[in-house]
Amino acid sequence: MLPALDHSDRQQLEKRYPLLDYAQSWVLWHLKTLPLEDPLWLVFSETAGKGGFYDGLGGKSSPLQEILPTMDPESPSMDLQSSLVLIRRFASHGYDLDELWAAQSGRPLQRCCREELEPAAILLVELGANPCLRHFEGISGTPTIMAAALHGCWGLFGKLVAHSKANLIVEQTHEISRRTILHELVVLASVKFIPQALDRIQRVLAAASDANVQDREGTTPLHLAASFGNLDVVRALISSGRVDIHMTDREGRTALAVAAYWGQTQAAMALVESSKALPVPARGQLSPLAAAAKSADKALTVRLLQATSPGTLGLHLDLAGMGILHHAACNDWSDVIEMCLRQVSTDGSSSSVAATQLSPDQIDHSGRAPLHHAAALGNVASCRALLDAGASLTLKDRGGRTPAQAAADAGFKDTLMLFINSGRVDATQRDFEDRDLAHWAATIDCVDVMMAVERLPGARLDRPDRHGKRPIDIAYICKCRNVGLYLASRQPHLDTYSWASLYSSPTVVGDKEPDRDAAGGLGRHFISGTNREEYEEIQRKYHFEDWGLVWCGPSKGDDTDWKMQYEEERLRVVARLEREAAGQEE
Repeated sequence: MLPALDHSDRQQLEKRYPLLDYAQSWVLWHLKTLPLEDPLWLVFSETAGKGGFYDGLGGKSSPLQEILPTMDPESPSMDLQSSLVLIRRFASHGYDLDELWAAQSGRPLQRCCREELEPAAILLVELGANPCLRHFEGISGTPTIMAAALHGCWGLFGKLVAHSKANLIVEQTHEISRRTILHELVVLASVKFIPQALDRIQRVLAAASDANVQDREGTTPLHLAASFGNLDVVRALISSGRVDIHMTDREGRTALAVAAYWGQTQAAMALVESSKALPVPARGQLSPLAAAAKSADKALTVRLLQATSPGTLGLHLDLAGMGILHHAACNDWSDVIEMCLRQVSTDGSSSSVAATQLSPDQIDHSGRAPLHHAAALGNVASCRALLDAGASLTLKDRGGRTPAQAAADAGFKDTLMLFINSGRVDATQRDFEDRDLAHWAATIDCVDVMMAVERLPGARLDRPDRHGKRPIDIAYICKCRNVGLYLASRQPHLDTYSWASLYSSPTVVGDKEPDRDAAGGLGRHFISGTNREEYEEIQRKYHFEDWGLVWCGPSKGDDTDWKMQYEEERLRVVARLEREAAGQEE
């Protein structure tokens, strides 16, 4: 046997014994040929411990780990039954099954879990191995019960749950993520669809003193189940009566808000049924009602509306400050808008501060009211419902735009005409670019819209914006020919544009007659023989001036009427084609 050395002498040991690894393998190979009753096995177990041979090797292995079956086919190994016999002999001889002498204690039990040696792991626990120790190599800081579940050692899992230290075992957290075995069981049941995981959740809930433990992100097992939408796990957690469904994570989200945010309707419905009333979200917290409406889940939104106190509807906001009316306007849910406003109007506490916050003119962080969002999306039904509820058409967002200007900017004529016909639009209001409704109406090529804007009180068609642009300038920039001609007829002194050039294809002019062979300038180097003859035949048959998509004639002169020249050229070409057609018939 080699003398005992500490970790600092590891390099000296290797220098002194260059064949150390070979000698170790040779000894192990011969040991495994001995009978299990041979006393040399007990002598081998004594090489462990503080200051022992294996401690001198840096604690990377141990006698107990050497006798475990290995999955490496090239290394000498014994069968599982022989390992179980030697484990009992080592334990009776006083071997430390937890290997507290090593720098990383608890490795034998962790290795049995990792390599799915479940009988050996169960035997170690029965002989007194501490399952609360962690192994920090490989899976960093993974508790034993978590390793057993991850590797499918459900027999060992049952032993650990029934252990005298079950409370400490099931509440152990991962060193990095701070998740417990209950978190991992939810993931196994929801993502990997392992049925054994769902069966063990109730047993773990019975053994754990705290079922609401949070990981580093503040996520509870119920949050995980809600985000995955696993209805069976959600019901199992709720039925235990041990979970707090109103606990929030670090982002201020309850399990119901998480389910609504990810569109898990069934899980959210189960959480709603188990709650007597929805709590009012604190400032900075995500409201489940706003999350459901933002996900366009109308069924869940209506169910949450029924479970929400009407006096608190104005406090249910998302992180952008948008409430239920904003999202209903975006989704064009006119019936939901009417339902919300009807609940507030019929509620006895409608005069309270919370109730007054839910109004058609409630603004979000961008200063937009629900009518702004509905107008920008062209949702006519929602706009009509909000107008019937008294929504303001003169309220500006933080960009200075009114709902009418937002509708015109998005190009929704029906929505804009609905606002104008209501008689509540102020045509003199300007946005941050100093543009009024006439400027924005000029971006829509609809003369009837511009005429309706002109009839509004205080409307002007010649007011410049911050950049000196008038509505007629905006119309030309946006290529709105019809509106531009109308504005030009109303303001001839401002008409400096050629409106006839709009909606027309461009004219290509040249200074000289195009060379018909110029197109083949580069082609001469590539077209030869039969292909060149076919190419020239096509050029003779289909002339450029006859079949071109644009005008290829001479440029416009100062003293010639180029339109007349083009017409004469066209008549000449048509006459030539008719003569050629008549000659072919003869």
